[in-house]
Amino acid sequence: MIQTAQTFKSDGLFLAMPYTELSKGVVLPDLKSARGYVVLSGVGKFLYRSNNRDKVLRAALTYAKRTGVDTQIGEIIGISAGRPVCKRAVVVAVDKVKNPLKVNEFLRRVDSAAKKAKSITDPMVVNTVNRALDDLVRKPWNRMSDAEVTAAVNSANRTLDKLSKKWPKATLDKFEKNFTVTSTSVVRDTRRVQRTVHNLDIGINLLQSDQVAVEHMVKNQSLFARNRYKDISTAASKKARRIVSEGLAAGLGPDDIAKDLRKGIGPMYSAVQKNYYRTLAHVFVGRSRAWAQGTSYKDAGITRYRVSAVLDEVTTDTCRAMNGRILPVRESLAIQRNAMELEKPEDIKYEQPFMSERKGEIGIFDADGNWDSLFQVRESGLGTQDVGRYRSMVSNADLIDKGIGFPPYHFHCRTITLPE
Repeated sequence: MIQTAQTFKSDGLFLAMPYTELSKGVVLPDLKSARGYVVLSGVGKFLYRSNNRDKVLRAALTYAKRTGVDTQIGEIIGISAGRPVCKRAVVVAVDKVKNPLKVNEFLRRVDSAAKKAKSITDPMVVNTVNRALDDLVRKPWNRMSDAEVTAAVNSANRTLDKLSKKWPKATLDKFEKNFTVTSTSVVRDTRRVQRTVHNLDIGINLLQSDQVAVEHMVKNQSLFARNRYKDISTAASKKARRIVSEGLAAGLGPDDIAKDLRKGIGPMYSAVQKNYYRTLAHVFVGRSRAWAQGTSYKDAGITRYRVSAVLDEVTTDTCRAMNGRILPVRESLAIQRNAMELEKPEDIKYEQPFMSERKGEIGIFDADGNWDSLFQVRESGLGTQDVGRYRSMVSNADLIDKGIGFPPYHFHCRTITLPE
């Protein structure tokens, strides 16, 4: 007998309910004896029977995992009208999926990924910055020639520039694992929601194409992070030169210049650690979620989707202008795939550009830095009721040609899509 108090966990599935009387007896195929166990769908349809309890458990778990739908295990306890009937059952329930399409759950995953990324990179950044500063603050600046000052600053910059190049393997592995786990869970749970909430006829398991997409997105994340440190290191080098030059001109001694260097350089990296990873995680989780929605539409045979913005006090004009727009699935997925396969991932800003807002317009910058207006803001929206008034300057086909398809549409975008 299957014990009523038993809990069986596997991949987010569990036996959570005791035996319950079914409202209607489940009629099974003709059997030689009224014994054994049977797997039933959530609506009582016969799926599998065996005298082996473990086989039935595995079959029920497999079905629930594949379909995302609760499954029942019935014990055959009698015969009615000459046929075996299951009157009692436990339920193999799909663990309640936290919905990544909901704003609070989306932001929770963003915060979790960002905090882990920060904690993973903090020791590396602190150690590297301290080495560079320790070298700088020991210099007798007022006794050094201009050439020696330049050489000292360049040496410190080479130390800082290590953050933009090859990271320690342990740090890189942890960093990429964090985003791999995040993306995999977002893609998987989004597909589950697409099936169970939006009733799309799809499987919930990750496909090979999903795994490849996750791998591309994760590799790009570490590159984007290193590029950010490169920008900061370049700015820090220029600031160090200025601090030393101005200090010497003001007659400051080495100790005062050292204090100014610590005060001026350290916070530049602290700001990156505090703010940048949340922005990076926001975009990453948004793109993982959009990928899962797009492939779900394709698998379900849906050809178009509708953009659905979160309307509240912080919704941008960009998302309000896109809200309700109907776009093609196939072409939008092509944009995502092309962006993932770029030879230079940093070129994603041209392949899948984020929109900007300026002077009553919403648009993008092309590869040459030219402004391309997509919408005119006639009246900005506010809150949940006032959507705003926006004039489109381009057609839907033009948007696709310019790389505007699935969200995110800017760095802190929360917009989702719905099947059309």
